[in-house]
Amino acid sequence: MHRNFLTIFLLAFVMTAVLMGNFAGQYYSWDIPFSIFMYRYVSQEIVYEGGTTGISGAQADDGIYENIHEYNYGRKLVFWYAENEPAQNTTSTTYINACTLNFNVTRADNYLVIVTFELRGSSTSYDALARLLIDGTVYGETNKEPQDITNWHSYGWIKRVYLGVGAHTVNVQFRSEATSATASIRNIHLLVWMVDMAYAENESEISFGTTETNLVSLTFGPPSAPQTYLVLASVESRPASTLYSVRIRLRVNDVERNYIEWEGQDTTDYAAHVVMYFENFSSTQLHTIRVTGAAESGTMYARRIRVAVIPLGEYEVYTVSDETQTSTTSTVWVDYLTLTRTTRSGEFLSFGSVMTRHASGTTARLANFVIDGTSYHEYQEEPQDTTDWVPAFFMKYRELTAGSHTWKIQRRVTGSTGYYRNARILVVTTKLAYRLDVEQRITGIPTADNHMLQIEYYITGDSENVSLYLYNFSFGIWEEIDILRARTLENYYFKLTDTPYLQGGEVRLRYVQKENDNDTTYLMIDFVRVRSWMDDP
Repeated sequence: MHRNFLTIFLLAFVMTAVLMGNFAGQYYSWDIPFSIFMYRYVSQEIVYEGGTTGISGAQADDGIYENIHEYNYGRKLVFWYAENEPAQNTTSTTYINACTLNFNVTRADNYLVIVTFELRGSSTSYDALARLLIDGTVYGETNKEPQDITNWHSYGWIKRVYLGVGAHTVNVQFRSEATSATASIRNIHLLVWMVDMAYAENESEISFGTTETNLVSLTFGPPSAPQTYLVLASVESRPASTLYSVRIRLRVNDVERNYIEWEGQDTTDYAAHVVMYFENFSSTQLHTIRVTGAAESGTMYARRIRVAVIPLGEYEVYTVSDETQTSTTSTVWVDYLTLTRTTRSGEFLSFGSVMTRHASGTTARLANFVIDGTSYHEYQEEPQDTTDWVPAFFMKYRELTAGSHTWKIQRRVTGSTGYYRNARILVVTTKLAYRLDVEQRITGIPTADNHMLQIEYYITGDSENVSLYLYNFSFGIWEEIDILRARTLENYYFKLTDTPYLQGGEVRLRYVQKENDNDTTYLMIDFVRVRSWMDDP
């Protein structure tokens, strides 16, 4: 009796060994008496989002792991920045450096240079002058006699420039027209930004009359998806009259979004203004940005007219605006526009703008740009004419800690009434959007009475849960069937017998984490397989 049982047992063992040689990739064992388990391991993988070290780590129960991990689908800010905020003074009639940015480019490409500062002159008879140089070439000039010597004019430029690999220098310089007058400059903020953009420019001096005339036009899109776009425009304009104004408009899809009107203290004055606008542009049409010029009377001039349109969908963006006209008679700072956000720590580029007008030619209106209680720009202007609308543009780079932060545009007057409209704040930072979406397939599953999906895994890193989906062959859809949560090694089982998730010897599974979080989750898999077996006879 014992001899017969031993013979049967040895015969079964030999048959099993033969079977193992005939089914590549299948393994047999006696987990319970008289049952043979057949295993098919994952054989195909498709990465939709995230990354992986490869499925070989998941093809055997051997302690060697496949690492399926999230990838950041946001966009990191890449830029160079310099600033010089304290007031600097000179009586020199030759240009001196006020702010210098030296940097090295490792990828030849187009870069956007953005500059803003405040300029003042001590005499109503002589100009205060400033200019922008990129690698020694002049790309911007402004010269202005002030209506009042307390004025701090808000000036700046944008300029797209192609930079080759190597060292580069950007300078802001200033000087006085005469040694008997003092030119002052402060709050210089200088940015070179590697960013995608649509761009147009007209560097030549253009003359125009009372009919609104196109100075530069840019058509782009449609965007691949609706997203926030930052629109920046800069222009150097000259009224050529102390009695009549030059009028500059920014039009977005033919709608006026900024309107500049100013008279000169001198007919040779050239003011370098920057305006800002943002909008969530639709993905169903082309979009057109235009800068136009018109004279109140006679002939006026403009040059170096530039427009940049920057898609911000890959960044984290905060915005607030107030387009309506309001006024103040307060002689102390009062809040005008406020943006408060709770942020993570990181690098932040902050932009602000506002259009201003004053009801008196003998007092001034002011605007400043405040981040967490500190002012980084302060514009002040007594107008040449009480109908003038003049922009103030602000820009600041700061590293912020995690927590609540506040950006403000504040306003006040030295007397009379100040009018304000088109107030806008936009803050952009690196977007962290870590996600994963990986499909695996197990094929060649043998015919059997029972089938079980097995996954041995654990989750580490950011340790978010990962959704497990199976493909429903009957309905042609993916269905979430469970959540993988284990932080230590776990054997996960899901019964496939008589379900629509197994068809033609194939199972498709998918690991998904779509929460756009701030750190990487790692799904560590020792094996993924289907165990199949026959019912006992």
